[in-house]
Amino acid sequence: MAPGVAILAAMVPKSDEPGSVPIGKKPSLFGIKSGTSMACPHVTGAAAFIKS
Repeated sequence: MAPGVAILAAMVPKSDEPGSVPIGKKPSLFGIKSGTSMACPHVTGAAAFIKS
């Protein structure tokens, strides 16, 4: 099975929400995400490797 839990992924920071980013800090461009969308690149890479 492909990993789909706790994947470090690129994301758009939500800096417009009050208190989402502490004063004086930059919002992070990465976050921990979970779900089938996070497993898709792993499955695609494995399938391409097997096919080659």
